Amino acid sequence: MATPDDIDVLVVVFVMGSQTGQLVQMMRKNKFGFTEVDSSGGFLQEPTTCFFVGINRNRLESLLELVRSTCHRHLQYIPARMDVAAIPSQPIMIEAEMGGAIILAFEVEQFIQAM
Repeated sequence: MATPDDIDVLVVVFVMGSQTGQLVQMMRKNKFGFTEVDSSGGFLQEPTTCFFVGINRNRLESLLELVRSTCHRHLQYIPARMDVAAIPSQPIMIEAEMGGAIILAFEVEQFIQAM
């Protein structure tokens, strides 16, 4: 793991909940230190996880490749209810793209870790 003096990039990774477990295992296996924050929201109210990863820029491409190989986009059918004139209807299934990750990387001037 990097020491505070080695860290010069903060990577923020947003991942859908179903892909979180495998990403955590892979980051631990590859010795990436991270802070994990759970949340939910958005259009589908899916659980999401935000990871804060402090690394040296030399390891950035390794982390990006790890996320790419773990967090794939896929199509999923979800129920959508359409009520017309207050007459209840059966839900219809619509196709939605799920999964993947959003990755943000920030340069860091100073990293301070309080114990």
